[in-house]
Amino acid sequence: MKQSPGNPLYRFHAFLRRLRAGGRSNMYGAVPYLMRRFDLDRDTAFRVICDWVDAQDAAELVGAAGRLPPRLPERTPPASRISRKRSRARS
Repeated sequence: MKQSPGNPLYRFHAFLRRLRAGGRSNMYGAVPYLMRRFDLDRDTAFRVICDWVDAQDAAELVGAAGRLPPRLPERTPPASRISRKRSRARS
């Protein structure tokens, strides 16, 4: 869905972003805030919040895919150590 200021869902999501940033409530406790601010019934407010949480999760997954940690090189002992151990054992 297109996120533009004229879209009602955009207004809900912008409100929820500000509410989250303010730290007054966890997002599933935000139902009464949305109900009062936008005159919504409880089910609609809950669906809006679920949609917002899903959108946040998807955005975090997309962002996390670009921030994968670099792969560590495999640790193998230097070849000189291996050959010395073998040569000592043969002597």
